[in-house]
Amino acid sequence: MTDVFLFGTLCWPELLRLVGGASCPVGVDAELPGYHVSWAKGQAFPAIHPKAGCRARGILLRGCDAQVLARMDHYESGFGYRLHPVTVTAAGLQVEAQVYLPPDGLAPGPEWSLTDWQEAHGALALEASSGGYGRNGADGTGRTGTGLSDDARAGGCTAQGAVRPGAVVALGPEPHRCRGA
Repeated sequence: MTDVFLFGTLCWPELLRLVGGASCPVGVDAELPGYHVSWAKGQAFPAIHPKAGCRARGILLRGCDAQVLARMDHYESGFGYRLHPVTVTAAGLQVEAQVYLPPDGLAPGPEWSLTDWQEAHGALALEASSGGYGRNGADGTGRTGTGLSDDARAGGCTAQGAVRPGAVVALGPEPHRCRGA
């Protein structure tokens, strides 16, 4: 089981439900010290980069199984992102986790906003994610022909159940503030 820190598009409960699948763990508020989230320069997705004095806000998924990791790997690999070890803060505790970091050379752009991304790209992301994760073995099982929508309707990682009550997951326009910013 692996703990994963999410900072961008997968902080949207609807998208996390589709990508994470039926065994998606509950997300809790978390921060990654020393990192900043921005739009990837010239792209329609976020990027996270080391930056002194910053704290990237997001959610921590505790205990992701192999199927959840395979599904998230499939989603994130389309952007060239790979898992890397980090230490995050959740509920006042330091937690060893993994985060999807961008490939070398992906430059940061303007300040990231999940709300802005949802308005501009959310509907397409939901449509693209609603049918592909059970195909071609992307669900981590090697099976083909099973629809993700079936997994989600069967009581998977729903928007209501994916995040503990009171957790902030739909990050507002200023979630990744740096000291002095």
